[in-house]
Amino acid sequence: MSFSVIAANFNKEQFLESFFNSFKGVSDLVSYELIFIDDGSTDQSLEIARNYESLLPLKIIILEQNHGPAAARNLGLKAATYSNIVFCDTDITFAPNTLIEGYDLFTSKNLDILTFNLDISPLTDSTMGRVYLLEEYEQLETERIESGPHKYFTTTFSIAKKEWFDSVGPFDETFTGPDIEDLVLGFKSAPGTRFWFSRELTFRHAYPSNIIVIKKAFSRAFHLGQLELRSLDNNPLLDNTFRKFSYFVSLIWVTSFLFMMFGLINKNIFIYVTIAEIFIHYRAYLLGIKSYGLFFSFGLFFGRLIYVLSAFIGYALGKVYPKKAV
Repeated sequence: MSFSVIAANFNKEQFLESFFNSFKGVSDLVSYELIFIDDGSTDQSLEIARNYESLLPLKIIILEQNHGPAAARNLGLKAATYSNIVFCDTDITFAPNTLIEGYDLFTSKNLDILTFNLDISPLTDSTMGRVYLLEEYEQLETERIESGPHKYFTTTFSIAKKEWFDSVGPFDETFTGPDIEDLVLGFKSAPGTRFWFSRELTFRHAYPSNIIVIKKAFSRAFHLGQLELRSLDNNPLLDNTFRKFSYFVSLIWVTSFLFMMFGLINKNIFIYVTIAEIFIHYRAYLLGIKSYGLFFSFGLFFGRLIYVLSAFIGYALGKVYPKKAV
């Protein structure tokens, strides 16, 4: 039992100690290497990482300038010793047994991709981070998604076969920020790729400031809208009827809001569309009220609108400046 862990890092000093501590005890159970790629950090990330060189099987790769997580992970893949690769962000924490159980599941089912699940409790008190989590849980709750086959790949926390990259290629380095370079590989996968999503195996994620979360959400949605896909079926974010319908209604809401502002439709129509938007996501609102309160449940509503609007802009500009995913 052996694997390589690839962790790309850029200015995450406040989360690194809890991240590295998640690996304590793992080496007692398996043989692994932790490849830490510092992508031009300007904070104390590198100094903190070096403190763990004697405690963990740590390999540090230093990039003098920031090249983006796609380029950093590609370097990690070239340096990896083992054929099974664990990807993880450096602002997450998990229990050591979670990683071991995930790896056991990955090997026993002979999977190509295993994706772990986000815990509903974020590590940081970021309002938009909690909104982001509610959006993730909306699909789980509404679609009643359980552990099983699901075409979804994210480098936040997942396991992949190194040979899988022979067919899908490396991460697209034209994505210079933390965008959708990992999702793109999921789009490019062959139909026979063995994906698996584990709802039970969870990790906790630390979200940065609200403005950075909004910026990331806008950027990722923009790039998703910009992509040229052969079919919506290639997009795991739109792989069910509810997802497609909910995004469609959110787009109608944005359109009706703009029309109302310019006096092109009656205000009553806008109110009806707003009620429809809230009703569609009622499960997520109930979850939000239960977990975080009424404020966060309505925060999901506005978070979804930001996502849909930026995706629509990306789609419009993508007709002029397309970015091909498949």
